[in-house]
Amino acid sequence: MRIGIIGEVPDLYRRIAAKQRDMPLEILNFRTAGEFFDGGMACVMLVVDHTVLELQGEETIRGLIACCRSAAIEMIIAEDVEGRLLESEFDRRLRAMINRCSDGPAELQARATTEEVFGNGKPIPRLVERQALNEIRAFQDKARLGIIGISDGAGVSLVTLSLAKAISDCGLMPAVIEIGKASFYDAIGIEKRFAGRNYFSFHKAIKDGEKIRNRHNLDEGINWILRSPEDGTLRLSAGNIQRLIGNVAGDVMICDFSGFRIQETNQTFIADILKEMDAVIVLIDPLPSRMIPAYGELRAAGRLFKEAIYVINKHNHGINSRQMMKFLGIRSPILLPLVPQEEFFKAEYCCSIPYGSATVKRMLQGPITAIMKRAIPPEILKF
Repeated sequence: MRIGIIGEVPDLYRRIAAKQRDMPLEILNFRTAGEFFDGGMACVMLVVDHTVLELQGEETIRGLIACCRSAAIEMIIAEDVEGRLLESEFDRRLRAMINRCSDGPAELQARATTEEVFGNGKPIPRLVERQALNEIRAFQDKARLGIIGISDGAGVSLVTLSLAKAISDCGLMPAVIEIGKASFYDAIGIEKRFAGRNYFSFHKAIKDGEKIRNRHNLDEGINWILRSPEDGTLRLSAGNIQRLIGNVAGDVMICDFSGFRIQETNQTFIADILKEMDAVIVLIDPLPSRMIPAYGELRAAGRLFKEAIYVINKHNHGINSRQMMKFLGIRSPILLPLVPQEEFFKAEYCCSIPYGSATVKRMLQGPITAIMKRAIPPEILKF
């Protein structure tokens, strides 16, 4: 397997070179994207320095994928703080690529067409347009999850953060996109997390018509697309929300629709956006005084989203499960246990995600994993 390293990432280069003792690897280092050529190898991993991505643009990176004759492509963006990618996770991705390439590499190569273009005086093998587009589309595949509650306090934010942490722990990069009325910025201490780093305001950029591709707010392996205090009460149009979801970086888009009601006449566009999601997760607070007024919202969700994943939050021994299920009239809900309030206080005072606590993770890991398996396509989520 060939690994192409593009840019100056000496620490990662040393780590990759160390793997050559027990893995069939060939390493090539390129200063710029323009120098890259795949040499007809059946399997390529690109490790791209983030500064190359910023200076040369995403179109250049797409060109890299297009000029690869291989059918199996993996891409890692090296962060400015090298070594952010855990050693065990890096090994896992390397071995997964080697396994993918072991199934008839010659057959994979035979699918390529050799059209020659020239860059820096060197011939660069390139796929014809249709094949190139297929490779790019495969690289860009991502899951889109929409999370909405039928009442206030249903637990949308808890599930959003828990999914983000659990997905990140699996080696994927989730993006948390704040669309509703959640307030993660202060809750998880974004100012502290990004001390000494720039935090990019996606919401303001979208509103002002600026480009947002190649921008990210990475921390804990999560791309945070949150409103900052400077954004104030800024609200986005339906078109801008769709543009935001479609252009941010990540393997799984987790869209938090806290506070939105699909039945409200001035929010009907939310239902149209949710229909475009790979999965819609509907949160329910089982307290009768919350469920009864929200019954119409529950029925509307059932009509609009036939494959909705229902999650009953705050499940506890005080609930009459028989009465609750008869009232709700839903099948196969996922039950999320009631988390002690002090756990949320501890998390906010530590500027951390509640699911990062051993106590909370022990309580929620089972149901959160169940949500992931039902919501995320298996070709993206590989346990």
